[in-house]
Amino acid sequence: MDALKHSEKLVPIEELRETCAELGVDIDDINEAYLAEEPSLDIKESLELKFSDNGSKFKLHPSDGNPVDVIDSFGFRYPKYRIFGKEVLICVDPKNALASIRAKDKEAYKRLVKRLEADMKTYHRERARLDAEYSEAFKRVVTEDFWTEYLGL
Repeated sequence: MDALKHSEKLVPIEELRETCAELGVDIDDINEAYLAEEPSLDIKESLELKFSDNGSKFKLHPSDGNPVDVIDSFGFRYPKYRIFGKEVLICVDPKNALASIRAKDKEAYKRLVKRLEADMKTYHRERARLDAEYSEAFKRVVTEDFWTEYLGL
């Protein structure tokens, strides 16, 4: 799980207070009620968001004019109003007083899209073989013996 070593880490809010202030956000004003608010986008903004992959393909101009916003760190919601055209997102877990800062990286986006396209080509080319292998493996991985051995119990 090498990817987890490089994944986003939540840190105590105190460590990000100064950076948030520089970005124009008073992190102490953020609470669960603020994070739960879900204003809506108009139809034009919704289409721009969809077809630009939130500005990764072409520049979006946030309706509130601010390139920074705050979202919850859990990822269960899709706060499209809050992410629309934003270059920086402050992700907050107010209950545990943790946060992280995400900055849009268009070059990483391009690399990931290219990788996804290549992976999908490979998948479609190898689909019959993969389906057969999955079907065969499924019979084994749903057994108690498999999981007992796999988990070393």
